[in-house]
Amino acid sequence: MNFQSLVVLDAFLLIEIIAIISSVLMILVAYFTSRKLLKDSRQTSLLPSSSYFKRNHSYSNSFSFKKKKKLFQKLTTYVEDQQVFLNSNICLKELSDALGTNSKYLSLAINSVSKKTFIDFINHYRIEHAKHQLINIYDLNYTIEAIAKGSGFKSMSAFYNAFKKNCGMTPSNYLKKHLKT
Repeated sequence: MNFQSLVVLDAFLLIEIIAIISSVLMILVAYFTSRKLLKDSRQTSLLPSSSYFKRNHSYSNSFSFKKKKKLFQKLTTYVEDQQVFLNSNICLKELSDALGTNSKYLSLAINSVSKKTFIDFINHYRIEHAKHQLINIYDLNYTIEAIAKGSGFKSMSAFYNAFKKNCGMTPSNYLKKHLKT
């Protein structure tokens, strides 16, 4: 091999190395760009579209606070009279059907007037019922678990969490406090 053919061979090798390096760089750029685009699209897809805001804003505005308050009063009367909160399977749809409205309006009424979610609203009644039962626990000969189930709670953990949220103490502490007085 002569010197000239070695130079040509080295030039071809150099061109191939440059081509490989540039291909690797382009693949890396494409990979990181696609990851960034995917990440950005996930973040924006978590936000509702502007039409969502327009639709729900107008939906909420067409249902005045006066109407919400009236529906909420109708709901509280029904819940207290029928004691539906004792049913552990009660749902928003079932209540809205019973009141002759739809679940969206009923949910809006509960949220706006009571500043509570549907579950918190129902649990408030359940806890009030349970507190009354706890005070009379010795007369009735019930356990705390029986009171929880009888007040509409499906589990003891749900009962304890709701009780602490509403009363700031556990049912046992509530019972001890009221036995002292």
